[in-house]
Amino acid sequence: MLNALMVVLAGISVEESLCANGDGAACFSAGRQYVDQQPSKALELFERGCRQKSAAACGRAGFMVSRGIGTKADVKRGRGLLEKACEAKDGASCNNLGTDASEGKNGAKKDFAAALALYEKGCSYGNGLGCFNLGNVYRIGEGVPVDLSKALAQFDRACTMGTASGCTEAAIIHYEGSVGSKDGAKALELFHKACTLGSSVACKNLQLLEKK
Repeated sequence: MLNALMVVLAGISVEESLCANGDGAACFSAGRQYVDQQPSKALELFERGCRQKSAAACGRAGFMVSRGIGTKADVKRGRGLLEKACEAKDGASCNNLGTDASEGKNGAKKDFAAALALYEKGCSYGNGLGCFNLGNVYRIGEGVPVDLSKALAQFDRACTMGTASGCTEAAIIHYEGSVGSKDGAKALELFHKACTLGSSVACKNLQLLEKK
């Protein structure tokens, strides 16, 4: 406890100290503290964590490098880091690569099939946004037939992982009765959860439903 206090008093967080001693996960945690105020320092920590085998650190470094956050944009190098992280089962990186493939951005060709596969990976690795985006693929029919049952299943998975947008979309499907019978009580429950998770859209819908 005393050693940790001495580290903080010296102007270095406990995570940075552990990072300097080879803990890749600590580098990732330390980097997150600097993303908003000192992005270049955050990137330095993420890249160090990546060298120390942290998939999450590789993914965050790749995202920043490919988009020019804290450094000059380098799409090729950034994409390489994201792919490395996705291969190491970092769901957020798979999801980011999927978004790039869906939109044809950041060095990726527009490829809905590739996006679908990447969202599936991201979701299977526990990334709620990956599940949400996978649900959207089936909701709008992006390269596949529209299938609201599959969309709902993925939105439910995203919601279970704490992704507000997944709860919101699942609530809308239940409220409209797009899959099975209309279920206002279930919609209310899901809008409430999404609102609690920070969705302003869900909060507004919740207020409207509660007035009825």
